[in-house]
Amino acid sequence: MERLQPKAHAALIALNPELLVCELTSTGQSRMQTWTNDAFLGSGERYFRISANFRDDSIASAGEKSVYWFRYMSLPPEISKAYYWHSKGMEVIHELPSNPHQSRGLPAKLDVWLHADQVGRWSKKQLDEIKVSLEAVADKDVAPRKDGLVWKSFACVLDSREQDADDNTGDLLFVQERSSSQRVFHVHDGNFGAIRQVVDPVKLFDEYVAWVFSGGSGRFDFRAYSA
Repeated sequence: MERLQPKAHAALIALNPELLVCELTSTGQSRMQTWTNDAFLGSGERYFRISANFRDDSIASAGEKSVYWFRYMSLPPEISKAYYWHSKGMEVIHELPSNPHQSRGLPAKLDVWLHADQVGRWSKKQLDEIKVSLEAVADKDVAPRKDGLVWKSFACVLDSREQDADDNTGDLLFVQERSSSQRVFHVHDGNFGAIRQVVDPVKLFDEYVAWVFSGGSGRFDFRAYSA
């Protein structure tokens, strides 16, 4: 991260972070014992969950054999390698979801990237707008999905909303999976009709993640990075 996302790395180091690892052993109804682990990085009251992979499961080890390789390659390499080379992603600890399919605040976990219809509360009119807007910016060279739904080839890589927010106020970043263009698109407050391409996604991720690590207050201005 230090070389690829320098501002984010500096903001994290400024916390003088410590690494915590927890392990949990539990017994289910079948009396089968299961073991899980988790890792956290931070200091004081500011901690971030790191969804670290086991050595042989990381993209760094598996490469193209990883089941998430197609997502990893849809991002500019400075972003994908900084946040996903050894882990599935990060989460702000005080906003951890009770729903394991949510991942907000920081670059979302690779295994829970959501489609546009899954990240908000939409009317039928809004869903129609989502489909039209995403299809309009889609990379035409991407191999079609089996279901033929072009708009569903887009996935949300970052959801800036508070973990428990259930409205559409907030900023969303999307990439088109399996696209070699590695473009990133910005949606502000659920307005897919005004979707914009991020001009410099590497800079945006670096400065936004640094802002989160630094405990930024108010609302980060994503619109300053898109056109």
